[in-house]
Amino acid sequence: MLILFCVSGFSHLYANTYDSARVKEYQKKMVQFRYTRYLDSVQHYFSLAKPLAQNAHDSVALFWIHKNMGDAYEHHQNLDSTLHYYEICSSLIPKGNHTLTSFLLGDKAYTYQLLYEYEKSTELSLQALDAAYLAGDSTMVASNMLSVASDYSFLKMLPQASRYYQKAIQTSVRSGNSIMIEYSLRGYGKFLVDTEDWRQAYAYLKKRRRWL
Repeated sequence: MLILFCVSGFSHLYANTYDSARVKEYQKKMVQFRYTRYLDSVQHYFSLAKPLAQNAHDSVALFWIHKNMGDAYEHHQNLDSTLHYYEICSSLIPKGNHTLTSFLLGDKAYTYQLLYEYEKSTELSLQALDAAYLAGDSTMVASNMLSVASDYSFLKMLPQASRYYQKAIQTSVRSGNSIMIEYSLRGYGKFLVDTEDWRQAYAYLKKRRRWL
């Protein structure tokens, strides 16, 4: 009886490991197809991955499975479905995981930008920035500052937008992340072009070349 119990336990452990591997495989397939015209392929791998992750009670895997499904619908301009899946993601984030919280809020903000709901987008971008501060991730903080700046720009609140672009540059420089520095300088330079501040735009776009 003891031998049977051990064999049974080993088989159960092996099955869980195998299921985890399959979930990862299906997630990779979802990522592969989510920004293509093959929405049916993403739906297919979603239907395979979801029950396996549910059986394993893997909330993080379920988060990414639903996130990738939402991304695919966004690519196909089905934004109501995108927001539906993102809402499910909200319920799957482990308590205290500020990184995932910030990441999801930022993507929800972008979806509302696509819907031209800039006030809602700004609200979510600011929440994402707060979560990034809690996560202690300077790169994520700078990225969210750029999103807030973009939202304020859409709202024609140009002084606020300019302030957040500058904050993003300062935060990026402190972090030493050259990619984020270049991205922040480019974002601010483009903003200055859009607002026809040609002299400053040239100066900031020239600075970004150092980080290419």
